[in-house]
Amino acid sequence: MSDRITAKVSRRIGKIQADIINLFKTASLPNGKSILRQICEIIKLRLGPAKLKAQEYYWYNMADKEVYKGVDLSTFGGDFMTTDLHRQLNSARWDAVVTDKLIMAMVFSKVGIPQPQLYAAACRFVRDCGDYEVFSTEHELTKFIENDISYPFFCKPIKGGQAAGCNFVESYNREKNELCLAGGGSISVAKFVDSLIDPSGWGFLFQEAVRPHPDTASICGDSVSGCRVIMLLGDEGARPFRVVWKLPARGNHVDNYVHGSTGNLLADIDLDTGCVVRVVSGSGKGLAVNPKHPDTGAEIIGMKVPDWEEMMVMLKKAASAFSGFRFQHWDVGLTSKGPIVYELNTAGEVYITELVKGSGVYDSELKAFIDMYAEEGRRSKYVGTTPVSSSGHQVA
Repeated sequence: MSDRITAKVSRRIGKIQADIINLFKTASLPNGKSILRQICEIIKLRLGPAKLKAQEYYWYNMADKEVYKGVDLSTFGGDFMTTDLHRQLNSARWDAVVTDKLIMAMVFSKVGIPQPQLYAAACRFVRDCGDYEVFSTEHELTKFIENDISYPFFCKPIKGGQAAGCNFVESYNREKNELCLAGGGSISVAKFVDSLIDPSGWGFLFQEAVRPHPDTASICGDSVSGCRVIMLLGDEGARPFRVVWKLPARGNHVDNYVHGSTGNLLADIDLDTGCVVRVVSGSGKGLAVNPKHPDTGAEIIGMKVPDWEEMMVMLKKAASAFSGFRFQHWDVGLTSKGPIVYELNTAGEVYITELVKGSGVYDSELKAFIDMYAEEGRRSKYVGTTPVSSSGHQVA
């Protein structure tokens, strides 16, 4: 117990030290806010409805006077708002349906939602999933990979996110009994199977490795770009709320952002036209607004999401299949076969859509939606709190 407490205290001290370093470094930048102003804003936002952390304040680069000029900073959320919006608008009884990607795939199949072809699954216990084959021993899985699976394939945990534990396998060298991995490198089939360690016990999916849409291949190469789409599901049906187009840098086989550390880009999409209106890369002091693609120099502003209208029709249908979730975060791949759904997330993160849009999710539209659909006992008292402007003053 003492070791865990020591480690927790050590991590906390490390975060405080990082925040203090950020405080002084950002204050010395040309557009940096003063130390006093930053401290006042951090305290107000931490005590506000979204309970924004100091670390998140610096991720968003709120210490820069020019980035959010005239924007109400109290509408921005981080970890707390991610989980709190999920708590208010989504039924906990539905969590298992979207946490278990194998169950989700079965729902997609039944409803007719386009998805990557699922070849098989593997987990440590016997499981019947209808038409999907599920292997429960290493021997069975090894034989399947050596003899029956189609190449290339994508492997990911049944439970998990942020591309952790994912593998893109390009081909199989039968003579060497090795798998050739995307980005170079190889591994024996035995070592690959042995490396599939899932502490949660839910197992792994093996599915088709989709190919990029031809309109994006000139920018992202062989990497498939995708969209994070937030849908609001009301009684009258679903509508898009925020759409982020995630454009991978070449060599990245996933489009995850991870606070800008992957080199991928985020593009904010106009909901009426499907066109890019703002682009960001990086985060914090390294946040760049409206950069060109780092590999090709392509101009992203003004580009239209491929098959935009088709994707919207597809997601409105998909959203209605998960009626227990009012606040839905969808991951959609833009592929050579058209838009396909990867998954519906549980408590989807809000920071990427806020970072790329330059404004918080807690706007008038979401406030009205919460007021209408959040259960009374689960509704947070966001409305009526005092906004904080980017100038650090309260907004009347």
